[in-house]
Amino acid sequence: MNDPQLSNAARFIDAYNRVDRQLEGKQSDTDYVSFSKRVRASKLLVAPTRDVLLDYAELRNVILHTRGSHTGDPIAEPRDRVVEEFERIADQLENPPRVASVMPNQQVGVLDETSDSGEFLDLVREHNFSQAPVRMGDGSLELITTNAVARWLASEYLAFSGAAIEHASLGEVLKFSEAEDKVLVRSREMTVVQAWRVFAGLENNTPPQALAITHSGKVSEKPLALVVRSDLPALLKVLL
Repeated sequence: MNDPQLSNAARFIDAYNRVDRQLEGKQSDTDYVSFSKRVRASKLLVAPTRDVLLDYAELRNVILHTRGSHTGDPIAEPRDRVVEEFERIADQLENPPRVASVMPNQQVGVLDETSDSGEFLDLVREHNFSQAPVRMGDGSLELITTNAVARWLASEYLAFSGAAIEHASLGEVLKFSEAEDKVLVRSREMTVVQAWRVFAGLENNTPPQALAITHSGKVSEKPLALVVRSDLPALLKVLL
C-alpha cells in the first residue's frame, strides 16, 4: 500500500520491491536473476512499461549505492511523478487490468453459418462493424469480415459479371477468409497485457483479427465482448 508519509526515496524502493516480487513470482529459475533481466524476460509487461522499469532500475541503484544511503538520507530523491508512476506499475502487476473490465459493455451478436450474408452487411451499415463472430454447424466460432465479403464479391463478379450477395450464406462467404481472419476465444480473466501479446503474435501464434471473451473461455459460450485490433489503443491506455 502506498504511504504518503514516507519519503519519495522510501516509496520508490517500496514500489521497486513490490514489482520485483511480482516478477520473481513468475520465474522458475532458482538461481539469482537480476531485476533488469526479469524485466526484459517478463511476459507481464508491455514494451513501454519495460523501458520505464529498466530506467527505474538504474535510479534505484543510485538511491541505494550513493553516499548517505546507509544513513537513511540518500542523496537521490525521486520526483513525485516518478514515484507515482512506479507505484502505479506495481499496482497493475498486483492487480492486472482485465480486458472484460476495460471494454465497454457489449451486446455481441453471433451470426449463424446458414444466415444470409445480408445480416452481416446490416451490422456493417448500422454499427460500422467490419467483422462479426459466426457460429458454425460443428459449434466452432469463425469470424466474418468485410474483406472476406469483398473477396467473395470479386470472385462472383468475374464469374457472372455481377453478384447478388443477399443470396449468399455466411458459410459460403467464409470460404474466402484469409488465414489471419480468425477469432480466438479467451476467458473473462484475460488481462490487457495477455491480449496485447496475442495480437502482437508473441504467444507462438498468428495474430488473430479478434478475441472473443467468454465467461470461462469455452467456444460454446456466448461472447461477452469482441475485441479487435483497433481496440488495442484503448486497452493499452489503462497501462500507460
